[in-house]
Amino acid sequence: MKAYCFLTLLLLASGAFALEAPPKEAEVFPLDKVVSGLAGTGFTVLKGEAIVPFKVEVEGIVQQDEARGPIIVCQLSGEGLETSGVLEAMSGSPVYVDGKLLGAVAYAWPFSKKSLCGVTPAERLVPLLKGGIGTAAAGTASSSGGRTLALFWDDVKSGAAMPPIGANETSGSLGGLAEAGFQWALAKPRETGMTAGEAQPPPGPGSLIGVQLVSGDVEFTAYGTVAYSQDGGFVAFGHPFLRLGAVDLPVVRASVAAIVPSMNKGMKLCSSGPPAGEVFLDASSGVAGRWGKTADTLPVEVSFEGTQSPPKTFLFGLARQRFLTPALLEAALGVIQNSMEGAADPKTVTARMSASMVDGREVALNPLSFSGPLPFTAMNDFAGNVLELLLYNRYEPLPVKKVKLVVKATPGLSGGTPKTAWLEPPVARRGEPALLRVAFQPVQGRQETFQSSLKTGGWPQGGVELWVGDVFTLWRKLMGTEEAVPANGEEILRYLNSIPENDRLYVAVVAPSNGKLLQDRRLDEAPPSLSPLLGGGGPKTESDPPPYRLIEIQPGPKTGPADGILDVPVQVEEVNR
Repeated sequence: MKAYCFLTLLLLASGAFALEAPPKEAEVFPLDKVVSGLAGTGFTVLKGEAIVPFKVEVEGIVQQDEARGPIIVCQLSGEGLETSGVLEAMSGSPVYVDGKLLGAVAYAWPFSKKSLCGVTPAERLVPLLKGGIGTAAAGTASSSGGRTLALFWDDVKSGAAMPPIGANETSGSLGGLAEAGFQWALAKPRETGMTAGEAQPPPGPGSLIGVQLVSGDVEFTAYGTVAYSQDGGFVAFGHPFLRLGAVDLPVVRASVAAIVPSMNKGMKLCSSGPPAGEVFLDASSGVAGRWGKTADTLPVEVSFEGTQSPPKTFLFGLARQRFLTPALLEAALGVIQNSMEGAADPKTVTARMSASMVDGREVALNPLSFSGPLPFTAMNDFAGNVLELLLYNRYEPLPVKKVKLVVKATPGLSGGTPKTAWLEPPVARRGEPALLRVAFQPVQGRQETFQSSLKTGGWPQGGVELWVGDVFTLWRKLMGTEEAVPANGEEILRYLNSIPENDRLYVAVVAPSNGKLLQDRRLDEAPPSLSPLLGGGGPKTESDPPPYRLIEIQPGPKTGPADGILDVPVQVEEVNR
């Protein structure tokens, strides 16, 4: 009882007064006036969209370097926070002292025995609306291939001495971001909460919002709280989103269905609502946005026909950000496939991908099949690489207007691996057909031999090589020949449209050459933007491979999707007439 009375006296002595709702306009509480024992009131959403108050007591200030700034350490109480701990999606919850904005709840410590949080001072929040403090440290992440978001999450963690609410030290990919508070949703019915002609006021401080990387029938949303709002703009989260600097991300209203208390990481179970605005800045001390604006996303249409569910079409938008967009496409496809098909029974997946450009140009890839133990993973990786080549190649990034995929899964595995190949007869006579035989090991079943008749009229006299392989391996190896690699947008579109359907093996006829240079590099060095499209840079050797020139490509035996390549040396003789 004595301890309770002492705490009551302490709160009264601090000069704090209870607030029933967040002030519409609040001055900034000076950081140099913050002392231990200072009491205040915070606001957040714990059920539905209702904003409720909770108690805050300052314990001290953690001084960090100039880039990260100080953090006010506070203890929270009321509304069950003593037992639930600091919750995911509380990031940004505003805290007021004497009616002035102290800052935003932003950081937490897993397994803490007290409901402690780190509050980002208001002095570092308010300037974000004008592109002020915190922007210099934003947008510094880099990507090597763009296949995961590990670098972004690592950058977020390294930018603060304490983890943002929901952070997990093992995070390192899109799955890791889900651990950090992002939530996937698939084909969720929208509840707009508005009738025709009715307009909702913009969310105010303490309101729950969602910032979306994927929006529509598939959603990938991070939930947080509005800390400050003024003149049609707002600041939220109180910590970096992905530390990307200038961005253009959709913002939606959100609500809480339930609270899940946890000593490790309590959370709000959230649902997204109607659009509310956009985030234009992702900085070290929070995100800044505008109400009523619409973010520019990349529309994607996926028609999926599987073996477990009726066919369905999904429409969604991807955030346009050079390090994110291709990986987001891959992840969204994975969500659709896991929901529609799951991991039941081996299967073969056939996909056709197309994209239209803002300037009216189009690319329409031939149908490509993927089989084996992880057919969806291979297909998703290919689709992401195609999009990355279009959007962010180093030659001429293309303004993609829309992406469409038609995907069909069929039961059973198909295709296999070529084992050996030979010509009959072994010496080719130019102008006369040559019979190519390939020993092929199917994914299921016994080894069998396929054959195909090759035309030799264009083969030069002397020694040539036949590269017999699948589309992806062969096209990757052909990057080392004296063929011009794409150097502008038109050539990139032509290159993608030239990739044939992978229902068979293909035969590339090549001859030794002295080699050439292109942009001060050997042509056997695959361009970084093309290499990932076809599955990597190929085998590494101690010395540079000899250069070749491509003579022609011919279709080989129809085997289904294959994986592998064979090298067949051939002598070509002239026919005496």
